[in-house]
Order: sequence, then structure tokens, then C-alpha cells
Amino acid sequence: MKTEKRSKEQKSKNNKGFSLVELIVVIAIMAVLVAVLAPQFTKYVDRSRKAVDAATVSGILTAAQVGVADVSAYDIEEGTYTITVGGNGTSIKKGGVDVAVGSSKPGNIVDAIVDACGALDQLKSTAKAWGEISVDLTVTKEYTVKIDYKTPEFAEYIGKTASSAGNT
Repeated sequence: MKTEKRSKEQKSKNNKGFSLVELIVVIAIMAVLVAVLAPQFTKYVDRSRKAVDAATVSGILTAAQVGVADVSAYDIEEGTYTITVGGNGTSIKKGGVDVAVGSSKPGNIVDAIVDACGALDQLKSTAKAWGEISVDLTVTKEYTVKIDYKTPEFAEYIGKTASSAGNT
């Protein structure tokens, strides 16, 4: 019995941790796992950024369409609006003039988008695949809206054609 106790005590005194070889093996296994998983992780991040951009643009366009249809709340002038969603936020121009800055007319397209989606400087593009997304939104006097996607990569991603003709 004494010998059994001594051998256990000796083992516990000699057990000082992992050997250097064991640590190197564990580090090597972890490095292989990181090398295999890192590209997949970046693909998932890129896919999620593209999905966020698609949702942002869809929300903006839906808000604009609702604003055009709701003539009692928004008095949106006919014409073509260029909506650009970039890394610094969203800009809305009509005939080259930024309608989001210094807009004095109440109930315009900017109000419709801000009411539904939030501040324009918070509506940003995050995907590197297309940089900024540009969409032309044409409002007619019959309160119809025609959407033309000007960024081909984005249009392809959402399953539309760039400069698609079609009323929505």
C-alpha cells in the first residue's frame, strides 16, 4: 500500500504540464484549422454585406414608392431621381441637384424615405463588390414609378438587369 502511495506521489511531482512537442502539435492543428476556415469566413461576411445592401436599397425604393402612392401625405414631384447609396450614406438628386440638402418643400421624396428608413447618412453600402449603388427612380404624373438599376453588379446580384425597363 505504501508503494502504491509513493508511486502516485512521484507521478504527481513529475507531472509539470505539457511538453514542448505537444504544444507545437496543438498550435499546428490550430493553424491548419484557421487556414481552412478563414476563406470561408470572409465569404460569409461578404455575402452578408451584399444582403444588407440589397435590403437597404429595397427599403429605400419601397419607401419612395409608398411616398409616391400616398399623395395625401407626400407631394412628390414627377421626374427622375437618382438615388446613390455609398459608403458615406445615401444621396438623392433630381436633375443633378441634391434634393436632400436644404429641401424646403414638405412631403418630398426625401421625407418619405427618411420617415420609413431613417437618416440618409445611416443608409450606407457595405459590400466591396460594387462600391456604391446607383438607381434611377422615375415618377410619372400618373403616380407610377419606373426603377432603373445603374450599377450592373448590384442589378445582377438582385436578379434584375441594369437599366431595366419596367413599372413597379
